[in-house]
Amino acid sequence: MTCDLGSDWPFAGTVTHVIDVVDGDVLFTLTLDAAEPQPAQVGWHPWFLPPRHSHHNFTAMLQQDVSGITTNQRVPVPHRKYDDCFVKPITMPWLTIGEVKVEISSDCSHWVIYNANPAGICFEPQSGPPNGINTEPYVVMPGKPLVRHMAITRIS
Repeated sequence: MTCDLGSDWPFAGTVTHVIDVVDGDVLFTLTLDAAEPQPAQVGWHPWFLPPRHSHHNFTAMLQQDVSGITTNQRVPVPHRKYDDCFVKPITMPWLTIGEVKVEISSDCSHWVIYNANPAGICFEPQSGPPNGINTEPYVVMPGKPLVRHMAITRIS
C-alpha cells in the first residue's frame, strides 16, 4: 500500500507499507520516500493479548522528564510496568500467548514497550525515539528513503 503524504502534510513524499506472509511469519517493510528534505521517523505499534510469558532484554532505557517526555539520557532498565523507550536489544523480544510463542524482530534502533494495561502488551519498534523530532532529528533526503523492517515469527 502506498500513500501520498498529501497537501495537508508540511512535506512532500510517499509512504509505502508492504506486508508479506512467508512460511507463517509476518514480514513488514515501511518506506518513506521524501520528495524534499524532511524530518521523519517510522515504526509500528503491534498490540498483543496479555501474554502468559514475555521476555525482553535491552541494554538501556531512555529516561523520561518530569512531564513524561522521553529524553535521550540512557538509564539502566528497571523492573516494573513500562510505557518507555528502550535501546540496544541484547535479544529480540518474544512472548507466549496461549501455546503460541512469537518473536518480534526489527532493524529499528528504538523500542517502546507498553505493559501497564492488563488488557494487552505492545512491543513497538521505531526508527527513532519518541520526541525524536526534538532530541535526535533524522532528516530523510530525496533519493535516500527511510526504510525499516519488522517480523513477527512463530517460534513454537
